Amino acid sequence: MTTSDPDHFGTGPRTYCQQGASAGLCAGVALGLVEALAVLWVSAPPRDLTVLPYAAVTYGVACALVGMLLGLGAALAGRLARREPAPAERVFAFVGASLFSGLGFVIARFRVFRDVYLENLPASSAKGLAVQAAILLLAVAVFLAGRIVARLLVDRTPARLLLRSWGSPLAFGTALALCAALGQLGAASDARAAPRGRRARPELPNVVLIVVDTLRADHVGAYGYRGGTTPRLDSFARDAVVFQNAFAQASWTRPSFASILTGRYPSSHRTIYKPDSLPDEVTTLAEALSSQGYSTAGFVTNFNVAPYFDFGQGFDEYHYLEPELVLWANDTQSRLSLYSIARLVSERFLSKRLEVDNYYRDAAFVTRELLGWLDRRPRGPFFLFAGYMDPHDPYFRHPYDGTAVARVATPKPPSSRASELRELYDGEIRYWDHSFGTLIAGLKRRGLYENTLIVVTSDHGEEFAEHGGFWHGTTLYDEQVRVPLVARFPGGDASGTTEAGWVRHVDVAPTVLRLAGTSAPEGMQGGDLFEQGRQPVFAEEDHEGNRLTSIRVPGTNGSDLKLIVANESNPRGLPATELFDVARDPGERTNLADRRDGDLATTRRAMADAARTAVTGAVRAQSNELDDAARERLRSLGYAGGEPR
Repeated sequence: MTTSDPDHFGTGPRTYCQQGASAGLCAGVALGLVEALAVLWVSAPPRDLTVLPYAAVTYGVACALVGMLLGLGAALAGRLARREPAPAERVFAFVGASLFSGLGFVIARFRVFRDVYLENLPASSAKGLAVQAAILLLAVAVFLAGRIVARLLVDRTPARLLLRSWGSPLAFGTALALCAALGQLGAASDARAAPRGRRARPELPNVVLIVVDTLRADHVGAYGYRGGTTPRLDSFARDAVVFQNAFAQASWTRPSFASILTGRYPSSHRTIYKPDSLPDEVTTLAEALSSQGYSTAGFVTNFNVAPYFDFGQGFDEYHYLEPELVLWANDTQSRLSLYSIARLVSERFLSKRLEVDNYYRDAAFVTRELLGWLDRRPRGPFFLFAGYMDPHDPYFRHPYDGTAVARVATPKPPSSRASELRELYDGEIRYWDHSFGTLIAGLKRRGLYENTLIVVTSDHGEEFAEHGGFWHGTTLYDEQVRVPLVARFPGGDASGTTEAGWVRHVDVAPTVLRLAGTSAPEGMQGGDLFEQGRQPVFAEEDHEGNRLTSIRVPGTNGSDLKLIVANESNPRGLPATELFDVARDPGERTNLADRRDGDLATTRRAMADAARTAVTGAVRAQSNELDDAARERLRSLGYAGGEPR
C-alpha cells in the first residue's frame, strides 16, 4: 500500500493522536448516550430529553481529549520499544474499547453502589468486593468484545470513514443533530395544569402571591424593626393590610409552601419529609383558580418546591429557575456522572469565590422573569406565584463580593457570630426589598396594580442564637414560625389598616379563593383571614430527627399560652415540654411547664384537639427516591444529605 492509496492513514504520532481522538469521540458519545438513557429511565415524568445531546457533547469531547493522549502515548511507547507501528484500525479499536470499558467500569461501579445499594454497602466488605469483581469482569468482557467489533467495523464496513480526519467529526455532528432534534421534540413541561374551566369573568381580580424564603416578621419595618431593611415593603404595607400575628404551620420550606398552596396542615397534605412530593390528591390554590378560568404561572428558585417534588400542580406554566450549574447543565443533565466529577473539580480547585447563581437565582433575576411573564400573559384574570429565595442562606454580602456564609459549610456557628450573621441576613433582606419595589412599580406601569390582590408572606423565619442555635427547621419558637403577612386587596379595600388577630398560612388560600369569587375546595382546613380572631394556632414538624408540635391559645388574665412538645432525645436538644406566656414573654425564655399545671393541662387538651383536626382528610403521602443530584441540591441549601428524617 502506497502513501497515495486513499485508505492509507499513516503510522506516525500525528496519526495515532488523530485515531485516538476519533475513537475517544465515538466511545464517549456511545457511553454518554447509554448513561443518559439510564438517567431518563429512572427519572419521573416529564422527562427532559435534552440530556441526550448534552451527554453526547460532554462525554464525546472529554473522551476525545483522553483518546488523543492515549494515542500519543501509544506512539511514543512504540518508538521507545522500537516496535513496528500498529495500523490505524488497531489503534482506533484499542483506544475506543479501552475508553468505553474503562470509563464504563468507573460509572457502573459508582451507580451500583449509590443507586442499587444506596451507599450502604462497604466497598471493602466481602460482598462489596464481589460486586466490584463482577463489574470488572463485565468491563473486561466489554473491552474484548468491543475491540473485536470496532476493528471489524472500521475494517470491513462504511464505518471505515471514521478513520479519516473528517469522519468522526461528521458522525459526531450527525448524532448530535439527531439527539438535539429528539430533545426538542421531547422538551419537558414543568407544569401540570388543571382542566381549564369557563373563562374567568374579566371583573375578577388578578392574584399575585409572593413567598419570601426565610424572612422573619421581626426583621420587617412594618412589624417594628428599625434596621432599615424593608423601605419598599413598608411603603406597600401602608397601602395594604398588615396581619400582625401570622404564623407558619412548619419551620422549613416544603411543608410550609405546601400549607400555603393547599390550605392544609402538614399532617393532612403529607408533604413532611425530605423525599416527599406534593400528593396528587390535594387540590392546590392554582388548580382551584385554573378551574375558574384563571391563567396560572409560577416562578420558584428553591429546589424544595421544584417540579421534582410536584409543586407545579394546577399551573399553566411552572418555572424552576435553576442555579447556574457547572458545564452549563440543567437539573436532569446534572445527574450524569461526568457532571459530578466536573463539579467536584470546580469546587475544590477552580472556585475562588462564592457566586449566588451557583446556589439559587437572586431577587433581581426572579423579578425580571416575573415582569417578563406579565408582558406576555394571556388575556383575562391571572394567578402569578413567586417564590423568592433571598434571604435564605448562603447569606451573601451586598454589593456582591464573593463573600457568604452557608449552613452547609457552617452548620453550627458559635453564638458569638450571631451579630455578624444577622447583619448579612439583613443585607439580603434589603437586596430582596429593592427587587420587590421593582415588581410593584412594574405592576403599576402595566395598569395591573389596582385590580390585583397582592399577598406577601414568608414560609418561615430564621434563628440567630435566640435559643442556642441557628438557621431553621429544628424548632417551633416564634423566630422560626412567626412570619410577615401583608395583603393589598383590589381597589385598596381596608388599605392602611392592621389586623391583630392570629392568622395562619392555611388561611391564605381560602381567603384568596373567596375574593376570586369561588369557595374553598374540599380538604382545605383554613378559614378567612378576617374571621380568625384568636383561634388556636397549631404547628408541627418532623425534620432531621426533631419531632415537634406547638399550640398557641388565649389564656386568662391577659395571658397568651404557647405549648411546645418535642420527642425525647431529639438531636436539637430541646426540652420535651415547654410552656410559655408569650404575651408577657414574647422571646419564649421562661419555661412554665413545671409551675402552671392548670395551663399545661389546658394547652395539652387544645393540642390534642388541633392534632386530630390537622389529620382530618389526610391524603396518602407520595415520595421521590432522592438521587445524587437531588441530595446535592438539598445539601447546598443546608439540608444535610437529604435524609428522610
